[in-house]
Amino acid sequence: MPGAPPPFIRPIGALWWGVLFLPSLRHSLSALTLAALALAPSSLAAQQLDFQHSICFGDSLTNNDFLGLVYGKPQSLYQEDPFEAVFKKAGQSGNTLNSYALAGAQSRQLATQIDTYEFLEFLGLAPTATLFHIEMGGNDFFANELLLGAYAPGVNAQADAVVDRLLQRIESALKRLRGRKGVEVILWTVPDITLTPGRMLTLNAQQRANIQAHLKRCNDRIRAFRGRPRMAVLDFVPLQRFVVSNPPVIQGNPLIPPPAFGDYDHIHADDVHPTAVGNALIANAMIQLLNQKFGESIPFYSEQELADLARF
Repeated sequence: MPGAPPPFIRPIGALWWGVLFLPSLRHSLSALTLAALALAPSSLAAQQLDFQHSICFGDSLTNNDFLGLVYGKPQSLYQEDPFEAVFKKAGQSGNTLNSYALAGAQSRQLATQIDTYEFLEFLGLAPTATLFHIEMGGNDFFANELLLGAYAPGVNAQADAVVDRLLQRIESALKRLRGRKGVEVILWTVPDITLTPGRMLTLNAQQRANIQAHLKRCNDRIRAFRGRPRMAVLDFVPLQRFVVSNPPVIQGNPLIPPPAFGDYDHIHADDVHPTAVGNALIANAMIQLLNQKFGESIPFYSEQELADLARF
């Protein structure tokens, strides 16, 4: 059935988290990658999305190229970020992926990332986008976790303002980007930081409950964009929670959930970010979304590819 994921992907759906970010990088499909894609069973010819010039805004969840250096781990533990992984499956010769995501970026940097892109575009140093990708908000929650953890929504004006500002900045960015004729936008809901290894061990039950209540208020607003034309919303929080409590099994081998982290068969590479296999699972969730939303036929990462990333 077109767009349906393999059985071992179905329970996983969409994941996660994120945050911290690294300088803007530019990627393009190599001849070697294209040769590999040519062997995939699904044809890319009928795609409605245009990956020719993909532009990404966000934090280190969608630009993880130097996380190995930052955390003192092999970069192979991370591999491609989720959007780059989708680009490898969906892109064609000459397509480019430009990331303006920055380490530690909070929502207040989102407008600056867009400003930077539009300035370079005006100078002819950046291509005119055919597809935008926005993943933002995890660092807003990390930076304010004590405040958000101390009060439920509606109790403290300062805590509520953290979410209000985040939503205002995302909505402002969408208004700018969706004003471009014919350009699709992929938007992520904000990850649940309480499920990262570092926070699972440090937050108490009340703090987790309050943060998750603020997160729900935030993501309910973001989910409302799902019905807009030329937009897809990747909602991974419910399945993030499912994956943590029901670790995916690949070729008979379960992935190791948090609070453990740091090896190829773990869900997390460090106390925040996903491993290479985790990134591929997120990519499969995004592929499923795009195939269903836009009638695409982007091939999934196979069980064997996932097993190779997990070093099974």
